[in-house]
Amino acid sequence: MQKNSIYVGVLPDWSREGPLQVNRALGKSFSIIGDYINCQLPSPSFAQMVYHSSAIVYLRGSSVYAPAILPNFSLDQWTDAMSASLAQSCLSLNQQGVTIWLRPFYEMNGSWMAYGLQPTQFIAAFRSVSRAIRAVTNSTYLVFAPNIASGSVDGLQGYSQYDPGAEYYDLAGISFYYAGANNVQNTVPDAGTFSGGLQSFYDIFASKAPIIITESSSPYHYQLPASLSGTGVDNGFSGAAPNLSSLTPASGGATELAMKSDWIQQVRQLADGTT
Repeated sequence: MQKNSIYVGVLPDWSREGPLQVNRALGKSFSIIGDYINCQLPSPSFAQMVYHSSAIVYLRGSSVYAPAILPNFSLDQWTDAMSASLAQSCLSLNQQGVTIWLRPFYEMNGSWMAYGLQPTQFIAAFRSVSRAIRAVTNSTYLVFAPNIASGSVDGLQGYSQYDPGAEYYDLAGISFYYAGANNVQNTVPDAGTFSGGLQSFYDIFASKAPIIITESSSPYHYQLPASLSGTGVDNGFSGAAPNLSSLTPASGGATELAMKSDWIQQVRQLADGTT
């Protein structure tokens, strides 16, 4: 999906709705298909890439595949053998005509990751993956992808300490979610919020690699009843999605349409150079 020079991707909730279903519902094909590949010790597996391969291969002519590698362990336990196994999984899809944008250990500057706030270990593991990938294929592109930093770019929650060196990645991406103004959920972002938040990342990495937005949204929040809260990771619930008309919006007063349309407009304005 392309609009005004912006290539739009989707991160499907694969357990409920894959990219084929999303594309059919919208009548257009997304340009990027996101995925999370969860890895656990003692033998990390990248089988999720295989499980989803039928849809990924089917859409290879219109979409790139963008899996994020998500270990549940510290990166001092990541090995070259794991990198080699990951490289073979990527090669298998590449040989079927799939172009991959690989996000190893994304949001590494976040305390919520098991491998977060470990710059030395991150750099070593990222370089290991990069070397293994490039030894077997040139159709998988490495993405250096931290989370948006609100403070010093040189601190543990910043960017600079995690940079493995531009020779080890092909794209520089960032996760940027709007969480509300002044800690109040469900508020429309102020003008320039997106461009202002992205500026320091752009200043550092634009000269090193093309910049992409790897994850972004302006989430709308509801007050979840006890029966739903605490049962999921990102969305706050598991199982069938609840009927939203039965839930009460969180404080803030903005509508979901206002929040999301304004956020998309800010992204478009930045891409068009009108901010």
